[in-house]
Amino acid sequence: MTTSSTGSKISTVTIGATIRNLRRQRDMTQEQLAEYLGITSRAVSQWECGRTAPDIGQLPVLANIFGVSADVLLGINTGAKEKVIQSAIDSAQALCSRGHNREASALLRPMLKEYPDSCRLMKALADSLFHERLTLEDDAREEMNGEIIRLGERILEICTEDEIRHATIQTLCIVYPETGETERPLALAERMPSAYCDRDSLLRYIYSGAKMGRKRFDHIQGEFTWTINALNVILCYNNAPLEDGTRPYSDEEMVLLREKWFSIMEILFEDENYGFYSCQLSKNHEYQAWTLARLGRFDEALKHLKTAADFALEHDTRFDPKGGAYTCLLLRDRAYEIPHYGSSPNMSMEMLEHLQDSLYDSLRTTDAFSDIEAMLKEAAGYR
Repeated sequence: MTTSSTGSKISTVTIGATIRNLRRQRDMTQEQLAEYLGITSRAVSQWECGRTAPDIGQLPVLANIFGVSADVLLGINTGAKEKVIQSAIDSAQALCSRGHNREASALLRPMLKEYPDSCRLMKALADSLFHERLTLEDDAREEMNGEIIRLGERILEICTEDEIRHATIQTLCIVYPETGETERPLALAERMPSAYCDRDSLLRYIYSGAKMGRKRFDHIQGEFTWTINALNVILCYNNAPLEDGTRPYSDEEMVLLREKWFSIMEILFEDENYGFYSCQLSKNHEYQAWTLARLGRFDEALKHLKTAADFALEHDTRFDPKGGAYTCLLLRDRAYEIPHYGSSPNMSMEMLEHLQDSLYDSLRTTDAFSDIEAMLKEAAGYR
């Protein structure tokens, strides 16, 4: 007999049977497992026969080899615990989907104290903090970045699930540079596979070589949505300062690049059912208006503000992320993506706040500007 962390007695027979089943599920011989552990195959055989049990220090290694938790190895029923954890994560994600990231974080923190080794809880809390930090001032944001990094590094230390680990690395590679740290995120990024051997590329090969026509079609549609998002970044946001303080593009050039993106979107969504992308279109037309106003091109800025407001209203009052699908030729019948809101899920309210920028002072007294504000006020707080 051995004793679990909760003090209950665990049979060596139970542990041995679990090890045997996990080993067989992975088509692994006793000799191979013994080699991984640096022990004899006879020792493994003794475990599986229930005569002896692994030392407590061997449990983390075994858990890592089999990709399970130590609780699974000990035969502890984790079903009830996992249901509680999943329920908390589902509730937190529902809050985040409506922009209530602070409430989600408040829900998850006490849960993590109760289940401190749950990697899924740690990742869920890191996700809510990741979006909550966008609403904070510098000092508070820096403190929250530190909490995200601590959670992420803890996940990488103990988690054996690839999906959680990879998503955590992505988060850390975004947050670390905000703290001025570059060596650690570079090391983490180097661990990840290149675009030529990622999951989506491999699935494309599999679906092409098997009788999986529908899966292949759906998968390529999914890859296409990532392409749209990449174009959005390349054409609308790739203008961060360089090492010498200059930017790659002038304001005039950014105006031209965004116009290219608007034209591409019109071609791709020929029926103007933009779904999830109404959010991106609203933001980019708003950024275009801001840039044009800075250039003194106020008539053009006003036109883009009106278009941005139209898309904001489309998103806030008609876009249903859970019940709609695209109808354009390339994405026909594909369900809308569900957006994750960094602060407010209401784009009209956010745009109203942005319109207070002093750049728009010369437009503020015009009827067209007043009409835009009136439109947005009607939809503010709708969602």
